[in-house]
Amino acid sequence: MQWFLEKSAKILGKTHDILNNYCELPTNYGKDFFQRDNVNDTKQYYSNMLNQAAEQNNKSLISLLEERLKHLSRVSSFDIDAGRLTYLNSHGDFWISQIIVKDADLTVIDWTSACKLPACLEVIMSYTTSAVQCKDGKIDSEGLKRYINHYSEYSHLSDYDIKIMPYLYYYQQIMCHYPPPYDNIPVVYKPICTFINNFTSWLHENAGILSEKLLT
Repeated sequence: MQWFLEKSAKILGKTHDILNNYCELPTNYGKDFFQRDNVNDTKQYYSNMLNQAAEQNNKSLISLLEERLKHLSRVSSFDIDAGRLTYLNSHGDFWISQIIVKDADLTVIDWTSACKLPACLEVIMSYTTSAVQCKDGKIDSEGLKRYINHYSEYSHLSDYDIKIMPYLYYYQQIMCHYPPPYDNIPVVYKPICTFINNFTSWLHENAGILSEKLLT
């Protein structure tokens, strides 16, 4: 599997490098996305849902909503300076499900989400969805550092990009993906939902530790 991670990182780096001189694509996860007001509005939305669930005595939903509010409180404390992030044209959704493997060659498909976005966010997302070490929702710092190094053979991340990467990933996952209740999620996506929830639970306690390890 290591060969796949190495090739994946290099292809992502090449993609960012090649598209650097392409016409500017629409920006995703720009400055407005990281405004605290966005988190506060989302917290209010889930607080209202929690009140409704309490009135209905829906204990399972209450537990899920309380967990989501815990994460929102955590990410609301993050100081993410979007002006310091490296934004690059990219695939926009570069992860293992978008890659076809044949004879040890990788082909990236589905470019419908192509956009300009924080490069470090796509780096950590592509690593965590590909590395076997991450299957239980924990991020292996040494594996991620190797992935960043392979990526950096073709495209550059600043120290700030690398430092903020775990916080950025946590913020994006909790703000964008699979909010409770999960009743209407297609069965095929439920394992992904569980996968993401495991990551956010781990990052709640370990984002800062991972950030420090990535820079050592």
